[in-house]
Amino acid sequence: GGGGGGGGGDIGAYAYDGGGQPGKAEAELTKKLMAVRRELPGGDKKVSACYPEKGARDIAKKLPASELQLSRCDGIGEQKARKFHATILPLIRAFCEAHDEMRIRWAERVEQARVEDAAAAARAEAEAKAKADVAVAAKAAAVAR
Repeated sequence: GGGGGGGGGDIGAYAYDGGGQPGKAEAELTKKLMAVRRELPGGDKKVSACYPEKGARDIAKKLPASELQLSRCDGIGEQKARKFHATILPLIRAFCEAHDEMRIRWAERVEQARVEDAAAAARAEAEAKAKADVAVAAKAAAVAR
């Protein structure tokens, strides 16, 4: 008999709840993210200005699948996410698709990005409708005077 064990657990600084050995894959992805900094705008001058090593580790841990998710990684933010997502996100996607132990986490992040994008679109639509409703009410009030 006996209880759980196997798979998952804390590996290095990162908790992982799937199968495989993510520590090795995350370390490999971190190295790729560190290397790609030279190709990013401004990376030829000072790679740490793109994002620091801890940022690369956080990106490898979080596996962002959207610009919004990338913006939430250490050392990134909205401006850098906007600037670098076209290089970083395809690199992450290709890496995860090539590594079985990363595929499930990647698929979860892609689905989460879809949900977040849909929610953002719904919020924007609701805000636009509210502004239009205010404009209609203001026009109606002006006509009633």
